[in-house]
Amino acid sequence: MIDKVLRYFNQGNAVFGLPFAYPFNQGFLSLILKNRIWLMGLIGVLAVMYYKNRINIYHGIVASLMIIFSFSGLSPQYFLWVVPLLLITGFYRAAALLNGLCAVFFIFYYMSPFSNPEVLYQSMLSFAPLRAFSWLLPPAFLTDLSWLYWVRLPGNYALPALCFGMAGYIVLYACTERFALQQEKALSVIKNVYVLFSLGLTTLIAALMLLVDQTGFAAQFKDSVAEKTTWYDIQIVDGFMSGRYGGINPFNIIFVFLALTTLWCFIAWRKGRGSTGSPRTDL
Repeated sequence: MIDKVLRYFNQGNAVFGLPFAYPFNQGFLSLILKNRIWLMGLIGVLAVMYYKNRINIYHGIVASLMIIFSFSGLSPQYFLWVVPLLLITGFYRAAALLNGLCAVFFIFYYMSPFSNPEVLYQSMLSFAPLRAFSWLLPPAFLTDLSWLYWVRLPGNYALPALCFGMAGYIVLYACTERFALQQEKALSVIKNVYVLFSLGLTTLIAALMLLVDQTGFAAQFKDSVAEKTTWYDIQIVDGFMSGRYGGINPFNIIFVFLALTTLWCFIAWRKGRGSTGSPRTDL
């Protein structure tokens, strides 16, 4: 059991990322990237910089996450962890770039039955709507094997490259005296609210776990979900429930999702400009 725990700690759940990108998925390079212990050395450098007051804790955490995202194969949802920290630390344009690229990747990833190399069709239920909203379903041609190339392009190449560039830029920017003078006061307020909210949410979840009788709860929840699957426009493929994908229309979920993402990215990008309209020095 200890061996399994240590192996998972080292390798984790590898789904996409640089370890799957050619030529990094070949031979010795693949062995290095899929074993993550060596990353602790890079994170240790950031820890020393924090200890010497060259960077603050938030920039240290953001840069550490970016380094991990740059080199490790991960699951897509982990990218969400870094967005609040980018906004808190004032890197609005970095958040806009990351969110825009992630949106494209997520669309292709969750609509392709071949995107998860461990279990095919595992993510296909993500877009299954209620039957009354079946017209929202994405076009069926996106589930073709030929689209796997477009899933891998942003996931295995573009996102790791962007994260690595952001990690370097954040460290360099955070080390400057100008950052310390301009940002520290604003951070002192925002970061406390963020920490208090996180601690409060964690405490609430812990309390509910202690108070709720979990005996048979998982089985009851599973039965409840099974009873309501008929409400959704789904089909069974290779033993997994999948959305029954349709055609293209102006209100397709793809267009709605991309429109909302574009609006968010535009607001975040504009937020990255000073009150006088002059560009900020961050990404």
